[in-house]
Amino acid sequence: MDFAYTEEDEAFRAELRSWLDANLPDFLQAGEIEDRQANISRTMARRRAWQRRLNEGQWAAINWPREWGGREATIMQNVIYSEEMAKAKTPGIFNANGIWQIGPMIIKWGTDEQKDLWLRGILNADEHWCQGFSEPEAGSDLANLRCAAVLDGDENDRGNHASSPH
Repeated sequence: MDFAYTEEDEAFRAELRSWLDANLPDFLQAGEIEDRQANISRTMARRRAWQRRLNEGQWAAINWPREWGGREATIMQNVIYSEEMAKAKTPGIFNANGIWQIGPMIIKWGTDEQKDLWLRGILNADEHWCQGFSEPEAGSDLANLRCAAVLDGDENDRGNHASSPH
């Protein structure tokens, strides 16, 4: 397997670096005062602003289809993106769950109406999505889930449910 970057990958890296060079310094400088007075709401406001700036350059959701503001990034481009964002020490985004999980699910399985209603807001950080899990006797502790099989039906008709003429 060849792990060398393609010309397209190197162009992706160069475009991202150029965009970060043009957009990150003034963004970080503007946030220095807020960092001294850090609290959750200011941190989230800063992340929202960063995600909005990323979205302006089509860098917020690189895996999304182009028609929804993404770049349809390859696996290698995802690696490059992560490397460059870490190297530049960029802020986190506001709506990671919306960008990485909820948005892609809406893109794949949502109706056109749902896509129109939610995707732009997720991408531009107007919406903040989360997932909640609550299971009997486990609450939100997914590691504590228990499974059980309950026999419910004719014991003598195992495996023939689809073809039985009951």
